Amino acid sequence: MINNIIGYIHLFLMILINIYGILFTNSNIIMDKIYIASFTIISLSWLLFHDECLISYIDKKIKNPRYILGSDPNNINDIVILFSSKKRYYEFYIINHILRLISIFLVHNKLCLQSWFWICFIIIPLFILYTFYIITLSINNYKLKNSCKIILECLLVVFCYKSIIN
Repeated sequence: MINNIIGYIHLFLMILINIYGILFTNSNIIMDKIYIASFTIISLSWLLFHDECLISYIDKKIKNPRYILGSDPNNINDIVILFSSKKRYYEFYIINHILRLISIFLVHNKLCLQSWFWICFIIIPLFILYTFYIITLSINNYKLKNSCKIILECLLVVFCYKSIIN
């Protein structure tokens, strides 16, 4: 029962975070900055926790107290069990990922005046790299993953700084 509760909480937070910018078009600046910071913190937590989502890690630790962080990051059964199949979950995940990018872009545009330089050299590469990183989570090429992580970390810091400090 606790496993399903964690899964539902995880799913709810994923959906809320990924549609915030679409739903709350007139939210206040402080909430928007918290939203951008949360995107950055979540992404950095994946990088720091060896590609593991903190909520999935908690679920795995409850099921197996000897579970080691990052030893099975592709096991996302806390959410997958809520769908009719793993294929349905991945379809949901792709749609959710696209919504997240749209949401982040909308919130970021509310917070900052954009220049073409900023859009072309920070936002677009960040979104592409973020998408690429999501894809590499299922690939066992550590060199590719680590290269992607380093660039993503740098872009996230610039993105967060520009969005929150501006």
